[in-house]
Amino acid sequence: MSTDPRHGYQYQRLRKQWLAQWAGDTCCICGRGVDKTLSGRSIWGPTIEHTINVAEHPELALDTRYWRLSHLRCNTSKGASYGNARRARKRRPDSGPPVSRW
Repeated sequence: MSTDPRHGYQYQRLRKQWLAQWAGDTCCICGRGVDKTLSGRSIWGPTIEHTINVAEHPELALDTRYWRLSHLRCNTSKGASYGNARRARKRRPDSGPPVSRW
């Protein structure tokens, strides 16, 4: 069972309401327009960018003051960059360089 509050019913309901009421239509990451009629599963569809790190502050995941509109693609790319940097910091210093799998 996940402890991430973004996977619960309360978050999904709040997300749907927030997206419907949000007056803006510009992605906070790339600055281009977001078509809110697209599905949230479409790469150019609307999603929520959290301005706080939800992994470190899960209690703030439902606080809409920390939400911004973004494209799914932009948000996913940003999250991947953050996740890769975070994993690199966690790598043990004595582990050596990454091993390529051929």
